[in-house]
Amino acid sequence: MNAHTVISASAAEFVPPGRLVSGKDGPRWEGQLTWTRRHGEHARTTWLAGLVSGVTGAMLPDGSRGYIFKTGAPETGGWRRAGGDGGWTHGRLEVTDDEVLFVDDTEQPSPRRLQAGSIGGDLARSSAIMDKIGDLDFAADLYGALCSIGWRKVTTGKEYWGTWRRAAETVVALRGLRECYTDYFLMGNEGLLTAEVRDALGDIGWTHIEGVDAESRARRALNIVETCEARPVGNTPEWYRLWANGLSYGPELDNRMHVCALSGRANLHEWELFWECFEIPAE
Repeated sequence: MNAHTVISASAAEFVPPGRLVSGKDGPRWEGQLTWTRRHGEHARTTWLAGLVSGVTGAMLPDGSRGYIFKTGAPETGGWRRAGGDGGWTHGRLEVTDDEVLFVDDTEQPSPRRLQAGSIGGDLARSSAIMDKIGDLDFAADLYGALCSIGWRKVTTGKEYWGTWRRAAETVVALRGLRECYTDYFLMGNEGLLTAEVRDALGDIGWTHIEGVDAESRARRALNIVETCEARPVGNTPEWYRLWANGLSYGPELDNRMHVCALSGRANLHEWELFWECFEIPAE
């Protein structure tokens, strides 16, 4: 665990009902993938692949109990609690056998800066879009439209080709609620363009363009997996708790990528880039 999830010595002695093992067929999870633990009368933690993935009933700094928590930035392993203003307060967990405490971070995260003249900057200056961005459905649709779709500014010819993470960070910055990009990343609507969002972007002078090279992206996805599989098995990283419920085994490329993440052989950048390049098979 890292500094954002502090497990007391006695609590750490708990024998988990599942664990990562290495065998002749490679690393696999053995036993329960998910479980819950009680900590005193009120608090409870949820575990996924050996990592704390959820909490309820944690004690807040003012002595009250909180029941709505989410994981924070995956790079830090942080946490956040719901605020009365609809936004989030970021912090860390302190877990003992009898209690879970949420401690607010002294410095709260700042939104990604949106450069003037960029598509993000133009979105931020549009009163019509800022009126809509508070609606979660519109925000999700805007995220999808900024993924895997190119945009060109009519007046200057400037083009936008953002990563999925950049698309999510742009939406988070516009909403100003101290969300995390992971609230949108891998929603499943990447590259989908609704008429409402197309018209909204058209109104601020941006038109969509095509140009995704599916074949080269597929090769890149394969290269990422093969590079990760060549590494030695390590510890499951904190960030994987966000997606570990998708773990499954088989020869398919997405299954292999999950196993690489579970076994500590893929970093967060490779994980994000893989999903941008991987074409999910049609059902």
